[in-house]
Amino acid sequence: MRVQSFDINDTGACLLLDDTGLLTKVAPDGDHQEMGKLHFPSHFRKNEYSFKVKWLEEAQCFVCNNFLVTETNELIELSLDLADKKFKPGSVHPGITDLAYDPALEQYHLLFTPDYKISYHAVYDRKGALMKSQPLDRKGVKINLPRKELIVQGEGNSFDVLSFEGEVLGNYPYGNGNNRVALSPDGNHMALHFYATKSQLYDLGKGKKKTLWAHPTHLKGYKETFYNDIHHNFGMTHAVFSPGGQYLVGGADHGKYVCWDTQKWERQELIPSEAARRVFQWFTTTFQEGVSTKNYFTPHTAMLEGQEHFINRGYELTEVSFLNEGAYWVLQVKDHLLVWNTDRENVGYVYGIGYVAFSPSHYLAVLQGNDLVIMQRQEGISDDFESSTFKEKEEVDSGIRYRSVDTKQDPQEKIETRVAPAPPSAPTKEASNEQVAPADKKKEEETPSKKQGLLGKLFRRS
Repeated sequence: MRVQSFDINDTGACLLLDDTGLLTKVAPDGDHQEMGKLHFPSHFRKNEYSFKVKWLEEAQCFVCNNFLVTETNELIELSLDLADKKFKPGSVHPGITDLAYDPALEQYHLLFTPDYKISYHAVYDRKGALMKSQPLDRKGVKINLPRKELIVQGEGNSFDVLSFEGEVLGNYPYGNGNNRVALSPDGNHMALHFYATKSQLYDLGKGKKKTLWAHPTHLKGYKETFYNDIHHNFGMTHAVFSPGGQYLVGGADHGKYVCWDTQKWERQELIPSEAARRVFQWFTTTFQEGVSTKNYFTPHTAMLEGQEHFINRGYELTEVSFLNEGAYWVLQVKDHLLVWNTDRENVGYVYGIGYVAFSPSHYLAVLQGNDLVIMQRQEGISDDFESSTFKEKEEVDSGIRYRSVDTKQDPQEKIETRVAPAPPSAPTKEASNEQVAPADKKKEEETPSKKQGLLGKLFRRS
């Protein structure tokens, strides 16, 4: 049995989905109960269990695709209605597109796209009974519940916004490949992002549009100077609004972390501290005359046009969690956590902990091998991360091991060296498509330990 996905709520209860489709609920004291297996009608593909478990705060229940697990341990199926269209057995992927809960009307809204030609907007009551199902002759993308709207694929590179009744309210073009949608909590701001260098930001209430640059490639020489290649991808691959909607936090290719305040939409880079940069161990391997060499890249900052920029390789952002109602932002970067406050200060990090699920306030869960570890927020610990778990001070052994470098060189000097004409050298065969770092980083890597650092100061095992 292998855990596919899990999440945790503020009572410390955790729901797991394994690779057989079994849902298991685990209490903080370790007691567990099997909720049942995911099952689908004959026209759905079998053994499709790559779904994400999440806690739906508004409904106070766990969600796994179209299945709900309530606080009273009831498993509810939101049936996927395909009565008006026939599909061949095993031809439809059962994964839904979006799910939202309206607490005022006690209704679930589900968006399901069995193929690119048709979608269904279904509405269910609190107990999971289907109330209505509306077919749409296009691909559904997102439910905008606060505005009672649906975001669907439009013509070409654009989205249409529909009312719940199916009326087209507007068309919103996006850059090439920007087919991911982030919505603000009030539904009024829509960020379209993913592949293109420029992301599109629409104010749906006022009908205004802005351009967001995760990588500021509009600055002269940015790509050529810092990345030595104008053909790199620079899109914002991950974006999410904070719970109160005051910030949009994003991550782009090559380990770029950024945020915008949603009042003035001023861009600010989230630059990891010197200590936190130890988690980055990016390298490529080159082969020359039968000898393989690991070429390590050292993340650094450099100035361009009066702005400080964080220059990194790899380590793209995969998840953002908000603690204390958005007072702290926890960025999941591979197996590591980077923590910022609302002053955009990197106040801490945790190395090699693996994927972590946070409840809104009190708990976290982390899977370590076959062990699910649930930790509870300690009472009486200051919310200031200067004295809490994620803070890794220089004098404290964090369990991180990193190489020293033979030749220390100023980051700005490295940039100037990289763009200067290079002397002829023997051809090399690269084993990676990434940019190769300067050749003076040839030390053997010492494998870092996976110590959790000071995690126990803020959370304790339940």
